[in-house]
Amino acid sequence: MKERGFTIVELLVVIIVMAILLTLAVVNVRSTQANARDDERIVDVENVSLALESFYASNHGGVFTKSYPGTLEFNNDLVMNFIKERTGESSLRAPGVDSDSPISFVIATNNNTPTTGLSPMPTITTYVYQPLTSNGTLCPISDGPCQRFNIYYRLEKATDDCPAPENICTYKSKNQ
Repeated sequence: MKERGFTIVELLVVIIVMAILLTLAVVNVRSTQANARDDERIVDVENVSLALESFYASNHGGVFTKSYPGTLEFNNDLVMNFIKERTGESSLRAPGVDSDSPISFVIATNNNTPTTGLSPMPTITTYVYQPLTSNGTLCPISDGPCQRFNIYYRLEKATDDCPAPENICTYKSKNQ
């Protein structure tokens, strides 16, 4: 009489195949999640940049005339409320940053680029806002006026625009 069932070898082959398929699925899910977070970072920076372009175009009662916010003004209530009205609160925080945490935008302390010593450097949870005068120096206040800006941000995965190993991208204002 023949016994019905599977041999140990057959069971091992099935388990190994299932383990390989599961590993491929997990790797694919993680890659997809990283791509989604990177896409959110790009959208955040684009939205805030559009709000800053609107800020530049409006004069706010003569307070800011044809100027982007300077390093000393970026976090003040007038500027933050202006940006929040146009982008919503979520664009000011990187993916994964809790809504109770401070905004993800930090202010550059120099006019360098990431390759020449930008400070602070962007991370996957922070974006660096760098307002500049027309001659390229860091712009502390908008009465300078601040004629252009860069926003630096880091992606989890390298792209043509944000090459490895740093994966740092630069968004430049329209006035450059």
